[in-house]
Amino acid sequence: MGLLIAVTGLLWPCAVPAQDTTEIDKSRGLVEALEAVFVDVAERIRPSVVMVEVTGQRGGDELEALQELLPDLPPFIDPSSGTGSGFLIDDKGTVFTNNHVVQGASGIDILLSDGRRYEAILVGADVESDVAVIRMTEPPTNLEAAALGDSDTVKVGQFAIAVGSPMGFQNSFTVGHVSAKGRSNVGIAGPGMAAPGFENLAYQDFLQVDTPINPGNSGGPLIDIHGRVIGINTAIIAGGGGGIGFSIPINMARNIADQLIADGRVRRGWLGVQPRDFTSKQREEGLDVGAWIEAVLPETPAARAGLQDGDVILALDNKSIHNTKDLLSVVAAAPIGTKLPCLVVRTTGSEREELTLQVTLAERPAPEERRAFAPRSKEPETKSNGSFLEQKLGLTLKNTDRGENRRLGRKSKAAGVLVADVSPGSPGAEAGLRVDDVLLEVDRKVVRSTSEVLKIVQSAKRDFIPLAIERKGKRRHLSIERP
Repeated sequence: MGLLIAVTGLLWPCAVPAQDTTEIDKSRGLVEALEAVFVDVAERIRPSVVMVEVTGQRGGDELEALQELLPDLPPFIDPSSGTGSGFLIDDKGTVFTNNHVVQGASGIDILLSDGRRYEAILVGADVESDVAVIRMTEPPTNLEAAALGDSDTVKVGQFAIAVGSPMGFQNSFTVGHVSAKGRSNVGIAGPGMAAPGFENLAYQDFLQVDTPINPGNSGGPLIDIHGRVIGINTAIIAGGGGGIGFSIPINMARNIADQLIADGRVRRGWLGVQPRDFTSKQREEGLDVGAWIEAVLPETPAARAGLQDGDVILALDNKSIHNTKDLLSVVAAAPIGTKLPCLVVRTTGSEREELTLQVTLAERPAPEERRAFAPRSKEPETKSNGSFLEQKLGLTLKNTDRGENRRLGRKSKAAGVLVADVSPGSPGAEAGLRVDDVLLEVDRKVVRSTSEVLKIVQSAKRDFIPLAIERKGKRRHLSIERP
């Protein structure tokens, strides 16, 4: 029966028009077509995705201690887990995965989607990007390699599909979207907490996705609607509103993996500068694009090319530089030993001019070798343990007091340790610390004095020590290499 409509107190029947079944059928057809695409993609990618099982890894002591300390901490990837994912990139049994999946493993097994198991060896791994390559020792025939896409063409909002073995459940397929591109500083799992194993990721340019990803998905492929791999799933930060996933763009991963396959290691370019983000004053003066060079280290490619302290790099190797992250990425990927154009802005007094210099990058030295290029402007005043360790860190530390807190706009009794000076090229400088930063936590422990900072650094067991700092009233998270 139709609706009954009340008119002047009387009920009158009113016919309801029949729904347009044609439009409903059209909508249903579109949904079914999209569903068919997902089904097809799942069937095509499945043979290329593998589960990676490892033995002999370090235990999850750090994570357990962290969860005991903060039981309400949101869950995040445990880099010490014994299983992960990967995907075939050729028919010879070569697999891309994450470094944290296979790091410290004495044995590696690969499980194919049909359940067959094969032993594998580590071809090479890059700690600084979390990319690793493994290979079956006796691969079967007819392996199906995944099709690799172009992550440079990925657009925010497009479908992003994760395939892997979350929680050990092999061949799991989840769908979401690309939420953002170019994410860095990944590894912070909660207020002041850095996920174990991610503190030393120097090269981060992640795709951020809302695709459901869980521990065990690490190393598996992130694919587009065409079944092409656009990233390697690496990390997830989970909270009350759902998880945030991060994937290494496949173009970046492929470049690193190609070097690992060819040489077993990654060669990166090195310029020899200490870049910094622009200060508020510089932005007011119109400097907001490029990488500002706070210091040029002596006897380095930058010094030989004529770069000077205070220069702003706008382009290198004909690639635009918008910020310090761009500079780090371009320098790392640029050819070594070849003259490259470097466009800079130089300020002399009130005059600004653009210059094009010719830079020949060297291979990036190890951290201890890079520090040999740092200026030796200060002689140690004493040989006491505290001051010596500060020199090794490249930091001059000072206890905060009412006067310093007032100068920095902090509460008069606010705790923390003031960074009074940072030596160029030092571990402190490479960590990104600046003068007037305030150390709040070191190795996840609250600090209130310089002696506490130095004691914690001395006893730290990890290679990269997580820091929580306050800068201009905002909390930030960094990590410093243990001297």
